[in-house]
Amino acid sequence: MSISIPTANISVIKDFLYSYAPAGLSIWSGFAKGIRIATRGSYKYLPMTNGSLIPPTKTLTSYYMGSAILVGIIALIFIATIAIAIMQCCALCCCKKSLARKRNHRVWSRQSAWWSGIWFTFINLAFIISAIASFTGSVYLSTSVDSASSGTLGTIKSGQDIVAGLPVSINASFTSLKGIVNQTADSALHIIDFNSLQTTGVTPNMNALANGIQATQDNITAMLTQGDAISTTKVNTLSIAIQVNTTTTNDRADLAAWKANQQTFSGSGGATYVYSGTDLNQNAFDVASAAALGMTTGLQQSPDGSSTLSPLQNLGLNSYAAQIRDVVTNLPININTLMMNGTNTFKVSAIGALNVAQNSIGSSLAPFQGSAGNSLTNIYNQVSGIFTQVRTYNSYRHIVMAVLSAIILLILVVVNIGAVMKKPRVVKGCNFTAIGFYALIQLLALILYISAMLIGDACSLTFDYSPPPISIALDPFTQTSVNNVFILRDQCKQNQSLLTIATNLGYLNASSINMTKIASDQLESLDFSPIANSWNLSSSISINPSPTQKLSALTSLDTTGLNVTTLNNISTNALPALRNALTNLRDVYNVAITTSNGNSGLTFSPSSQAAAVVNAGYADFVSKLTTRRDALNAFLAVNGSIDQMQNSITSMISSVQSLNTSTHNAINNANTIPGYYNSSISSLGYFSGNATNNLTIAIPQIKNQTISSVGGVQNTLYASLTCQSLAENIFVIQDALCGRFMGGLDAVWFAYYVIGVFSFLSIPAFIYFANVMGASRRHSGSVDVEATYGASPKYKKGHSQRQPQIERSVHIN
Repeated sequence: MSISIPTANISVIKDFLYSYAPAGLSIWSGFAKGIRIATRGSYKYLPMTNGSLIPPTKTLTSYYMGSAILVGIIALIFIATIAIAIMQCCALCCCKKSLARKRNHRVWSRQSAWWSGIWFTFINLAFIISAIASFTGSVYLSTSVDSASSGTLGTIKSGQDIVAGLPVSINASFTSLKGIVNQTADSALHIIDFNSLQTTGVTPNMNALANGIQATQDNITAMLTQGDAISTTKVNTLSIAIQVNTTTTNDRADLAAWKANQQTFSGSGGATYVYSGTDLNQNAFDVASAAALGMTTGLQQSPDGSSTLSPLQNLGLNSYAAQIRDVVTNLPININTLMMNGTNTFKVSAIGALNVAQNSIGSSLAPFQGSAGNSLTNIYNQVSGIFTQVRTYNSYRHIVMAVLSAIILLILVVVNIGAVMKKPRVVKGCNFTAIGFYALIQLLALILYISAMLIGDACSLTFDYSPPPISIALDPFTQTSVNNVFILRDQCKQNQSLLTIATNLGYLNASSINMTKIASDQLESLDFSPIANSWNLSSSISINPSPTQKLSALTSLDTTGLNVTTLNNISTNALPALRNALTNLRDVYNVAITTSNGNSGLTFSPSSQAAAVVNAGYADFVSKLTTRRDALNAFLAVNGSIDQMQNSITSMISSVQSLNTSTHNAINNANTIPGYYNSSISSLGYFSGNATNNLTIAIPQIKNQTISSVGGVQNTLYASLTCQSLAENIFVIQDALCGRFMGGLDAVWFAYYVIGVFSFLSIPAFIYFANVMGASRRHSGSVDVEATYGASPKYKKGHSQRQPQIERSVHIN
């Protein structure tokens, strides 16, 4: 039995608006959507049955009756189109003479021309509008993929951020509580003069230490940048040298091949040649190859800034300096804690109690966080891969639809060219040739409409109403889960806390995450009374590792690789030698080219060859020589490869020298930095002089002050875990599927539907138009374009003077 959700319990979701297609397309897709929704009849959505996703047959029949009519129409048109194609083939096979006789008897009238023109124009407009709509609809449909990807991955990422933020937010809240504990405890030590930390030199030395560490990191960063630049220049220069080396090696190999192997060439008629001349001096090739290899080898052995400075990567001196500054900032609190055993005991106990409370809350959330985090990570990776494939398939789909739109327009162009040129045969031929394509469009219209109908129903059942009508068709557990998802979305949209929502939905125990009660209970059990006098001040500025250890990578850096000996040798010896060798080799090529142009230096096989063959052989050889000579010219040209290497090597020499100086300066400065830390330790002794005698004030109010400060922290925790971005991304997914995707799909199916209908109508309409056009030309005395090419128009006796008559039947050619 079909049970519809009562109207009173269903409300249309009005606070969410789908994306709109561009102006013209929105009208088209809106009209298509209106037709699709109108097919539902009096139903707003598919009535569902309790516990079943498939309604009874009677309900389905009633609901989909309108859609069945639309599907039936296009299906009948599809079948009729196929039938026309078959009949046309049969007619062309067996009835050519009969059709020709009927064509010659056709006559023309103004009324027939007027009606055929009206239909011709109307079908043209329908095709053009539909083709444009199908293309723009396909483009708009493609935007749904990016939108869905953004929304889906954004939803998962928002979930990951929220889950990952749980311990961070809880930790921040308890850190705030611990700060309150420290602050209230420190109030007992207000009589201690912490300004003396400044005057005794503890703070200045620690700040100097942090500044020195920071400056060292800045220097290292600059050095690494300079080292990387040197390495990049080396790589680029080496690439050029390898190119030159490859060229000279190939030239040398080619020379050997020319001398030893028979060379074939175009226009040889089977003849071959070998080089037997003496102009290509083997020594020039050997010297050039050796010079290029020497250049390449030298560059490979040149300084590499990145490699030399690699021990300085990721030293973490910025965080180390920040750690030192944190020590300086917290120094009064740390010293105060260490100075009084009672205060220290209180702080340790209080923070320990808060840690217990934090662990209690964390353990309550850990299973949820662990399973949710792992699940979201796996889902994110899978969905990301899926959308990569979806984008690829969507590109293929869009290309196919664009081609279909283009074919529609191409058919119109050909038909209209035939009409303008008064070629009935062109109009008919194109019309009949396109019948198979028309059938394809009609089939696609059928498939796309059914897809749009089903997806549109899914959107209506899932998103358009609250609660979703589809939920009653689900089992109780799934129904609850689905409803909870929408509750989560709606409450997240209102910027509520995820913890509040999870508690309301029963996923979390409210008492297990009540920070106020848990923390207050722990602090209530502490003993605030003891005051001790233990001292261990050196630990208050303990830094691990020590500055000496932290800077050891710099102070022990091997800088022997930062010398310019190799580069100087390349600049003064290897590169000039290479330039001279290439220049000499180029001159050798020039001489050989001149000689070969004079038809000298080649031995042909067979030896007796026609002049044309000989000339072709020398032309082939000169072409080879010219190609290799031109490559050398490019290397030797102004700002060519040789000049580029010279400039790069000059730059590298300067950069390596500069980097060497910067590195040694940084090492020297780093050796002085640990002294600031040693001075800070020494200065602590002066600070502790009178502090013990001044610690006589009791702390009776600390306990109450601490407990009273706990109350407002839980609100801060809840406020830090809002999930509005999660709701926004869920709405993006909804818009991608039921807004953009459905908008594009509605536009495309309706465009194909219109094309399918009018393509069927165009078959007789275009034939009629072509027949009228042919009769018009015969009536006016023009040559019948359907006559045999080159033949004069033939009129049957007495036919040329008859009054115009219209033949009402349509003949298929």
